[in-house]
Amino acid sequence: MTEETSHARIRGLFALADDLISSTTTTVEAVHKAALGKPLDRIAVALANPAPVATVRSLCELSISTSYEAVRLVSRVVRQTANVVLDAIETDPSVAAEPAPPPSDAPPPAAA
Repeated sequence: MTEETSHARIRGLFALADDLISSTTTTVEAVHKAALGKPLDRIAVALANPAPVATVRSLCELSISTSYEAVRLVSRVVRQTANVVLDAIETDPSVAAEPAPPPSDAPPPAAA
């Protein structure tokens, strides 16, 4: 297997993982919103004024959506970062061959 083929497979793996995370989180998000709705529907029926329930529902759905969108965002960032790293390696293979020097504020290595 050539290095180019290996990089393509790695890209494909990251793309597959990102797609899987995106579709799974979308499905789980919908299930959580549906599960939230059942008790809130019952409470709304029991109350004389269902307006507070609508507010609670909106806030809970916003929280659920924000949480799952954050997971999808992290997944996309990881995928894009992997692509940038692979692009750098393909452009200049020495990037992968030599470790970066430690930051200037790093403690000195321990003596052997």
